[in-house]
Parts: sequence; C-alpha cells; structure tokens
Amino acid sequence: MFNWFWEFLYGLIKVPLFCIDIIIMIARKLCGIDPVQIEKEVNGEIVTEDVDLLSYFMQGETILNSFGYVCLFAFIFLFLFTAFRVLREQVSFYEKKSPIRICLDSAKILLMFLLVPAIMIAGTAFVTVIMEGIYTATANSNTGLGGSMFVIFAEEAYIGPAQEKETILDAFRTCSLEDYINRTNMHSYYNVEMVKEYFKISNLNFFLGFVGSISVVILLGLTMLSFVERIISLVLLFIIAPLPMSAAPL
Repeated sequence: MFNWFWEFLYGLIKVPLFCIDIIIMIARKLCGIDPVQIEKEVNGEIVTEDVDLLSYFMQGETILNSFGYVCLFAFIFLFLFTAFRVLREQVSFYEKKSPIRICLDSAKILLMFLLVPAIMIAGTAFVTVIMEGIYTATANSNTGLGGSMFVIFAEEAYIGPAQEKETILDAFRTCSLEDYINRTNMHSYYNVEMVKEYFKISNLNFFLGFVGSISVVILLGLTMLSFVERIISLVLLFIIAPLPMSAAPL
C-alpha cells in the first residue's frame, strides 16, 4: 500500500547519488585521469586526439598566443630594466657590476622565457601520470562511487538469492554511471526495477543514505572547485610568468 512512499524516498536518495557520480566524472576530467577528445585538422583531414584537459589548455593556440604576447612585452621591459640597471650602476659610488655582467644576467633571464613553456608542459605531464597512478592504485575496480555508497546503506535490505549476494552487491558497487548509460551493466542504483528485484526498498537505511550522500556531494563539490581553481591558477601562472621575471635586473 505504501510502496509509492518508499519509492518516493528512494527517488530522493537517487538524486545526490547521481550528483556524486556526475561530480566524479567531471573531476576525473579536470585532474587529467580521463582524457578529453579534441578535433584538429591534419593534412586537410579532421582527426580526433585524446589529451588530458590541463595539457589541452597549456598547449592550446589561444594560450600559446597569449604567452607569446606576454613574452614580447616582458622582453621590452627586460631591455628597459637592464638599461636602467646599467645606468644606475655607472653613477653608483658603491661596489657595482660591470655592464657586461648585467647583460649576461639579463640574457639568462631571456633564456628562462624560453624554458617556461617546456617546464610547465613537462610538469603538467608528470602530475597527470602521478594522478593516474594514484587513482588506479586506490580505485580498486570501483568505478562508481554512487554505487559503492548505495551498497553500504542497502546491504541489509538484500532479498535476492543468498548464494549470489556477494556477486550482486559487487555488480551494484562497480557499476558506474557510464556503464549504465552504455547499458554494459544494468545493476545500477538508478535502475529502480533492478533495485526492487534484489532489495526491499522499505528496509533501506534512508537516514544513512540521505546524510551520507548529501555530505559526500558537498565535499566533492568543494574538491571539484579546487580542481577548477588549480587549472585557472596554473594557466594564469603560465601566461604571466615572464613579466615578473623581466623585473629581475632591478
């Protein structure tokens, strides 16, 4: 009689679980675990290439053009600051550097302008490899965090075959949102009919489901914002790096 009520409550739990899996999908893109597909023209043909998101930003045409313009202004500033330093040293009564020494120091800074892209791109690739390794080592085949949380608060409500309990629970635990969308694994918390087949919805731990899923959504949301901030900070640092370096002669 009250099945609609329990299904309604379960529908409320599905929303934060779905948000968790969406945030995880976005976060894997942001931190470079899952590549993004870009299209580019090669010899008149459009080809698709998989790259991590941060490398895409670092090596994008717009970013590199912006970096080039900043380098141009930084080179002008470096020339002016170097000339000012030479003049200041010539009128100084204290121990001073020779103009040749000052120009050599400025030439080293100019070389750093060229090393910045290589250092940033290499560092980005290194961090991406580290993130992929950490994720692979800690995921333990659990590709769906929402499914893992569902199993935690639904295990006591299991009504399926006892001998298949571990297999069924593992299927729900490892089913990711992509698997369910691609229909490669239908044992998903989002599939209500499948859930009703193996679990008694009225026996689900709704309190744990609500509190736990909403708390994880908030924590993951804050973490994802930090990923976005990381990308913006690194890209801005990459672009403006030559400007503070040009002031080194002072």
